[in-house]
Amino acid sequence: MERETAEWVRWFNADRLHSSIDYLSPIEYETRYREQRPTAAASVLEVA
Repeated sequence: MERETAEWVRWFNADRLHSSIDYLSPIEYETRYREQRPTAAASVLEVA
């Protein structure tokens, strides 16, 4: 039972398409978000 629950949670958080984020999986949405956002290190280098 524990294995099946863990697999469902993984599917829910990683693979399931969410209508609230344009039918992307959470992993894909987070990847796109991080690609569009400057990193903190890059921001610090630009200021210096």
